[in-house]
Amino acid sequence: MDAITAEATAKALAEIGYRRVSHKHHMIARIDRPDWLDVLAAHCGRARADFYIMSNPNRNIPGAAPYAVSDKIGNNWKDFYRRVLSKDVIVVAPEVSKLIPGSGYDPVEYIEIIKEGV
Repeated sequence: MDAITAEATAKALAEIGYRRVSHKHHMIARIDRPDWLDVLAAHCGRARADFYIMSNPNRNIPGAAPYAVSDKIGNNWKDFYRRVLSKDVIVVAPEVSKLIPGSGYDPVEYIEIIKEGV
């Protein structure tokens, strides 16, 4: 595969949410369903709220609460879902794989793929 084709392919795949989950096996995956957080919660036996970031930038100030619930889901959980629970995993050419962003701590969530002609 030539470099131009690899770059175009990687860009197109990254735009619809694919992230690299294996360097060695050239595997990419995406969060494959809008209710992915419910699937993750069921898999882990936890509540949805457990996956939101618990931190407080002011925690070092005397009297401040050590944690505050955020409206953001931890990026590590998105990575876990892509690597472990996603059913949308594909193997790509090594030239494409190395151009796709890694899954670790990536903020991208579910992106709906619109199929033309359907």
